[in-house]
Amino acid sequence: MEILLQDKEVAGLGKLPKGVVIECLTGHLWITREGDNNDHILHVGNEYTVSDKGRIVVMAHSNASLKLKWPEEVIFGGALVPVLH
Repeated sequence: MEILLQDKEVAGLGKLPKGVVIECLTGHLWITREGDNNDHILHVGNEYTVSDKGRIVVMAHSNASLKLKWPEEVIFGGALVPVLH
């Protein structure tokens, strides 16, 4: 899934499952995750892998686009479920 953001636009991505990758396709992105004391800045080609639960918020520092890449299998409620692309 690709998401386009205008400069300074904020997108709440909610609680993404562990293993989902956020890839910066264009521009610059600032990522913060609930429970993580570190913020993450992504430039074109950089990726952030969700490592724990917590709401994720992304802000564009210029017109930007990102791609959410889902792992082949995601755990929901303790059950391993294949992800359909």
